[in-house]
Parts: sequence; C-alpha cells; structure tokens
Amino acid sequence: MIKKIVIYLLSFILILFGLDWFYEKGMKESINLKTSYITKGNLKNDMLIVGPCESMFTINPHYLDSLTKMHSYNLSMRHADFADNYLHLYLYLKNNAAPKTILFYATPESFDLKFNYFHTYQFSPWYNDSLVQKVICEMDSSYAKFAFIPFMKYAWYNDKSNAEMISGWKLYLSDEEKPSFAEGYEKHENTMYHLRPDGYTAPQKILFADHFKVETKDDSSFYYQLYSNQQSFHWNKKREKYFREILKMCKEKGIKVFLYESPVYKGDVKSLPNRKELLQRTANIAHEYGIEYHLYDQTKIGLDKNKFVCPLITTVKGSKEFMDILVKDLLP
Repeated sequence: MIKKIVIYLLSFILILFGLDWFYEKGMKESINLKTSYITKGNLKNDMLIVGPCESMFTINPHYLDSLTKMHSYNLSMRHADFADNYLHLYLYLKNNAAPKTILFYATPESFDLKFNYFHTYQFSPWYNDSLVQKVICEMDSSYAKFAFIPFMKYAWYNDKSNAEMISGWKLYLSDEEKPSFAEGYEKHENTMYHLRPDGYTAPQKILFADHFKVETKDDSSFYYQLYSNQQSFHWNKKREKYFREILKMCKEKGIKVFLYESPVYKGDVKSLPNRKELLQRTANIAHEYGIEYHLYDQTKIGLDKNKFVCPLITTVKGSKEFMDILVKDLLP
C-alpha cells in the first residue's frame, strides 16, 4: 500500500514538472505576448514607447519613424501599471541593445490603483530571474507564496496562461517568427471587445458596456466615459516607487527619457478636481532626475471630441495629428 502511494505521489510530481516545462516552453514561444517577443533578443530600436493602453493605441511606430527617421518599438501594454512597465523594460534591456530614447507615458490615473494593474502571469516563465521574482513578491504576494510548487506559476492564472501556452506551441510548430503586431502598436478598433469597450469599432448599438457610459456615433465609432463627475485621483506610493525605478534605470543606462502625456479631451477632464495637482507632482519627480514632463493638454486636438474614443485615447486621425506635434519636441 505504501509502495503504491509513493509511486502515485512520484508520478504526480513528475506530471507537475512536465506541465511546468510544457507551459514555460509554450509561453516563451508565444511571440504575440510582448514579454516573450522581447526576450527572444536581437531587437535593435532607437526608441521604445513605454506605457499603458493610451500609448499603445496612440503611438504608431511606423508613422512616427517616418517623421523621426528612427526605428522604434511600442512596448506599451494594455492596462499596465508602472511595475509592469518596469519589468518589461528590464527584460528588454537584458536581452537587447539599449535604445537611445524612451518615450514614456504618464498621466494622473497612472498613480491611482483604480486604474491599470500588474500582469503577473506574463512574467511567470521568467520567475527565476531575481529581479522579476522580487517585483512579483511585492506586487502579488499571494501568487509568490505558492510559486515554488511545480506548475503553480501557470495554474494560478490559468485562464490567461492557457491561451498563451496554446498560442505559443501553435506558433512554434508553424515556425512563425513575427508577432501579429510586429511594431507593438495596435489600432484602437483592432482590439477585442471583452467585458468593457477597450477597443473595436462599435456596431450601431452597444448592448453591454459594464460601468462605462458609451456614446455611439453615426460613423459606427464610439466614445466611452472613464470618469465619474468630480472624480479625484489618489496617489499611490508603490506606483510612485516604480515610476522612479524606471527613471533611475534609464539614467543608469544612459537612456534619454521623454516623459509625456498625450492630448486629453478637455470636455471630460476639466471637472477632475486634483488633476493639475497630480500633473505637477509628476513633473516635480521627473525634475529630480533632470527630466522635463511634456504636457499636450492645451492642443486644439483636445477640443474636438470626434478625435477621441475616451478622455485619454485619440482616434487614428487624432493620434496622427498628435505625432505631428510631438515630433517637434522629440527631435533635438
């Protein structure tokens, strides 16, 4: 009886180790996951765009490069907080040549826990890296307590890791070498419509939009409201910590940081009581590192609601107009 229990137990442990390897291999081959793509190495870019959805949907490297004559990659991640940005930047620099410039997006909501979050599952295959593990332990302690158990790194967020693992093996077996969005940029209407309208071209009627107030336009585009009336932002020290870590890392690596906030729709941000206070606080921290905070909230773009899909994200047309303005400050 004891012998059978031992055999079953050993078999179970071996299966866990096997699954651990299988998921790690699959996720590392999932080049549509930016974490996996950048850790493949051999990427050479003059500039990286770093931030959450706002910069991912707004900055088109192909168009920006046509203006700057540089080569850039959009490393921004959907709903990514600063800790998430920090680890992606760290892994990029560990595996690729350092860029000359980081185009780094920050806005008041970047420092508020109500907005954006840390995507633990994306870093699971690199958990043994000491810095990755350190950040995960701070950002997701519940996950970290059990990550030492074989396969638990992937089972914990299996709804996310399953899809990436399957995608990775499919890409690996098909010898695919380029991700769906090779430059890291996605047009807003190309994103999937999940629980919230984070993107996609709206039909004539939107049946479900969670807590967002959605305005459907005649051309089948839409505008959704992020903020409640008189909404205040709450500054989080951990967000500040990793904001500083990014600035510090770039300074140590000799990388120029162009810190900015893209145009915002004036009609919806004017009622936010402490927005200006947080913008100034961000600028003060940047100044400590010798960095200027570039704000584009006074452009004509911000007066035209048709150039926005939400208060912080411009349409393709609005984004192009913004990049035409941005490049004048970006180039020496």
